[in-house]
Amino acid sequence: MKIVIVEDELLTRDLIKKICVCEFGHQVMAETSTASEAVTLITKLIPDVVILDLSLPGADGFEVIRQVPATLHTIQFLILSAHCEEYTAYRIEKARVRGFIDKGTNVVDSIGKALRALENRDVYFSSLFQRTRATSIINQSSFLKILSNQEMIVLSLVGRGLDDEEIGGILGITCRTVQTHRSNISHKLDLHDIKKLIIFSQQKGLASFPLYPARSMHLGYC
Repeated sequence: MKIVIVEDELLTRDLIKKICVCEFGHQVMAETSTASEAVTLITKLIPDVVILDLSLPGADGFEVIRQVPATLHTIQFLILSAHCEEYTAYRIEKARVRGFIDKGTNVVDSIGKALRALENRDVYFSSLFQRTRATSIINQSSFLKILSNQEMIVLSLVGRGLDDEEIGGILGITCRTVQTHRSNISHKLDLHDIKKLIIFSQQKGLASFPLYPARSMHLGYC
């Protein structure tokens, strides 16, 4: 298979390339460390597989996937990340992703299994990913079930330590609207302290990656 590697850590990128080429005989067409260059390379080269780290400088793997035209539907995205909290797993499931590899596992073995699965037009999701998603599905009080998408976006920004005015400016909504969302979030989660909301957001993965869907919210300004 023809592969593009998107990973900002040089040692990890070199390891992935070695695994793909030397261990499994695939062709690495290109490699990059940035999201912007990744979109250009993927669109130009149209690889079979993109091995994509979620944590990238300036943007993230979700933004890369979002910017690759949907018409290039033959491209298979294989996510590589050290993060697999509930919201991260939720976003992966909603994205155009065919597999997830946990950086905390045996990466050589996992990449081999994942590439074999994708070569057969199958999927590969690590056991950690499957456990995380199963826990969310079983838990009827999971925040994924009780918060709206807008509330999750607001909570993600709260988790980054931003105040109401800053959140309103980013989302294009009034400070009062932000306060209403935050009040509803506190009530639904039974967390009535800003520090608890921040910790919750960070623990669940809401603050791990930028939430680009927030750009579609434009209800006025602070």
